[in-house]
Amino acid sequence: MWNGRPNLRCRELAMGELTDVQLLDLETSEELSGLPRRFVTWRDYEFGADTAFVERCFGRDGNALADDLQPEERRKLARILRQVAYGEFLKRLEAAEAEAPAAPNEHE
Repeated sequence: MWNGRPNLRCRELAMGELTDVQLLDLETSEELSGLPRRFVTWRDYEFGADTAFVERCFGRDGNALADDLQPEERRKLARILRQVAYGEFLKRLEAAEAEAPAAPNEHE
């Protein structure tokens, strides 16, 4: 807040606007992306229509994250990785439920 108006790093925000910034380095004020610096096994996952984009991000220099990504591309990549991670979670959950019998719910 500055003068009663929400802002982030000298940019005024609309009331209720959510920023994509998750973490800031307190010493340098740099935004920390939360993206992995390297993703060696990215080819093991199904990215669908976003495969070419993910390959551009991780498909060179030892599978290191491309250093020329624009902020909107970094946000897109983070969104794609979250979607894939959630999909993997659901697959594992379904597999675990199929293997284990349902436990009775103590609240019923």
